[in-house]
Amino acid sequence: MSVPGDYISTALLNCVISGGYQQFFNFTTRGDNIFDLVLSDDDQIISSITASPLIGHSDHCAVDFTMAVKCSESCGMQLPNSTKERYRLFKADFDAIAQYLYSVDWDTLICNNVGHVNKHNL
Repeated sequence: MSVPGDYISTALLNCVISGGYQQFFNFTTRGDNIFDLVLSDDDQIISSITASPLIGHSDHCAVDFTMAVKCSESCGMQLPNSTKERYRLFKADFDAIAQYLYSVDWDTLICNNVGHVNKHNL
């Protein structure tokens, strides 16, 4: 439960604490740093957390975990079937997506909206 002393890190930590969230792993995911967060206010929902190999040419490993959730027709989710259209992610323009994400001023976005984050829209 420690962060660097900058405003954004401290605000994120305060949001996690005030929301009653728990971080589910403590292994490094980028160099010597815990770069990722898996947060929940239910300590029984996340299990089987492991680090996977680096992603592509990245210096960042993936985090695999299992969520214990039960879905039924009453929850409003429908499982895909052969008559419904499915996402065709292999056709995505990943370079354009990356270019867009790199153009976002994340520091300003997070800094200006951290007070609006709560456990219902995190």
